[in-house]
Amino acid sequence: MVSRPRSDGRGRYVCSRDPGRDGCGGTFILADEVDAFIADAVIHRLDTPRLVASMRRRADDDPAVASLIEALDRDHEQLDELATSYG
Repeated sequence: MVSRPRSDGRGRYVCSRDPGRDGCGGTFILADEVDAFIADAVIHRLDTPRLVASMRRRADDDPAVASLIEALDRDHEQLDELATSYG
């Protein structure tokens, strides 16, 4: 799949059949839909407890990761305080 705009300027991804490419030339999808799907998937993955647990395991070996974990913990505490105050 390659990025190739439509005639109206909207982005799309195309299974291109050009020299050096063995694509079918008939499959395409609008880029906005794919980009939104991927962004949602990445945000979902970044917001899971499994990622935090994985980072915590690495924190013992990497001071930079440990620093990020500490900042993340402070941010979560602040969010909890704000939610309590707002509620």
